[in-house]
Amino acid sequence: MLFGALIRTASVLEFKNLKTLNCKIHCMQIEKRLENIERELENLKMLIMFESFVKKTKPVTLKGMCKILVSEEELDKSIEMAKKSLFGEANVLRN
Repeated sequence: MLFGALIRTASVLEFKNLKTLNCKIHCMQIEKRLENIERELENLKMLIMFESFVKKTKPVTLKGMCKILVSEEELDKSIEMAKKSLFGEANVLRN
């Protein structure tokens, strides 16, 4: 009878050890997955930063925007008037 109790106790302990081992393995797998997810997030952040750095914006000139709204002659007159109001009567070179 004592021998049977010892076998049952050993079986219970073995089951608990096996269960603990399975939990440890499962936790290690979860840790690996989390590490992979964190690495992917870092890669995505770097990609987003790189893309925003690489994207070159093209400047749009005022003249280019206004050509749609007014005639070029009217636009030239307005630009000259604006220059005179800012810089006085001095002749200002235009690009």
